[in-house]
Amino acid sequence: MEEKQFVIPPDKLKASEEQKQPSVFTDKARVPIVSSAGHEDTNYVFSFGQAQSGKSVILASLFYYMSAFGGLLKPRPSRLNSGEAELLFREMLENLSKGILPNRTTVETVTNLNFEFIPNTKSKKVKPIKLTFLEMSGEDLAKVRHNELLYREIEDYLTSKIPITFFLVTPYDEMHANDMLIFSFLRKLESEARGFTRVNAILLITKWDKSGHVKPSSVDEFDQIIRERMPLTNGQLDAYELSKTYYTIGEISKDANNKDKLHGLNLKTAQLLTEWLYKSITGVDIHHKTFIETVSQSFWSMLSL
Repeated sequence: MEEKQFVIPPDKLKASEEQKQPSVFTDKARVPIVSSAGHEDTNYVFSFGQAQSGKSVILASLFYYMSAFGGLLKPRPSRLNSGEAELLFREMLENLSKGILPNRTTVETVTNLNFEFIPNTKSKKVKPIKLTFLEMSGEDLAKVRHNELLYREIEDYLTSKIPITFFLVTPYDEMHANDMLIFSFLRKLESEARGFTRVNAILLITKWDKSGHVKPSSVDEFDQIIRERMPLTNGQLDAYELSKTYYTIGEISKDANNKDKLHGLNLKTAQLLTEWLYKSITGVDIHHKTFIETVSQSFWSMLSL
């Protein structure tokens, strides 16, 4: 199992340092869940969490990083986005670039966002992957607390054989309140999906600034906070070797109209989540180097001595 690593996101994303940074995640080694073309030629990604927990912010920053720095996030001719989904995608990118946080997801709607992600690398081992993000409201997802059925569409996903990744989202100041909700959802995944053999999940703690600090001071402190505030969820994460991290996109304050305003977009955690998502699906490091790239890097390193 890989050694735990932790890194503080820099204020600004620096392309020259991207590959030098270790993983921010308390990560667990798991079997890749790459999709099978025999059933569904895509990899589904669900964001699960209460209303206003930061799910839309995570997706917006993830899309922004993938599109601007990580490679190419292109439409899929075989599964084009609806007009509403495409509008949502463009609004997310445009608003984030202006420091405007995404709007809340409309209740009782499920939006499918379909893409092909082509990482910015020359290695033939780093292949494009197909992704389908499902954007849902926190009010709808919270039905699992009362053991109610989720949308029939999601129930079908859980009982089928398609690969699914879940972003389990909770704000820092609501960790204890959301412990039973996420614990219940993990139990539902275990029973409906028949274990975690084709399902992966990561716990994302948003709004970490509410702790009074911009970041946890260490992996040990981060783990201790989760054990204390989310003991039920933490037990499930450890049992199934699931990952966890905190998530931030920069400093947020209130404007004159009492609306949230983003200052200095920070895409470091979006970069690291992209890398984790790609590797969890394919089993391949997104920064895998070709033989020529490795030799070239070694050559220039020797010249600089």
